[in-house]
Amino acid sequence: GGAWPNVLFEDQRFDFAFAVWGNSTLGLLMHWWHASRQQPGRGRISISALDSLPILDLRALTDAQLAQAEAIFNRFNKKREEVEFQPAYIADLDQARADLDRAVLCELLGLDESVHVAVRKLSAKWAAEPSVRGSKRRPSAPLAV
Repeated sequence: GGAWPNVLFEDQRFDFAFAVWGNSTLGLLMHWWHASRQQPGRGRISISALDSLPILDLRALTDAQLAQAEAIFNRFNKKREEVEFQPAYIADLDQARADLDRAVLCELLGLDESVHVAVRKLSAKWAAEPSVRGSKRRPSAPLAV
């Protein structure tokens, strides 16, 4: 977002979980759902609307899950020179985002691989929405699963 305020948590371990969740397909989708879309392909959220933005309940994560979130963050951070996240409008084609989705859903939350497959299908449907891509051209590439 163009005007994201600083997000500060009392427990610094939440920073890692918030970062990996927010960059996952579900995190992007929740932002998009609550954002105003006054221009095609652009979603903005006001500071006052942040209170109602649904995110992963970080307080419900165990110590082990918070450590796992930090490990996931560090793993992707180390690969940042090799792997670049693509813009949200092509999140369904983005192998890095698919890998992050798998890490968040399966490793962090312990969900079954079938949930990851379902989220990737949801990503494809979301990215096909004209309000998501605006006037940008989509590259032709296979769905990242």
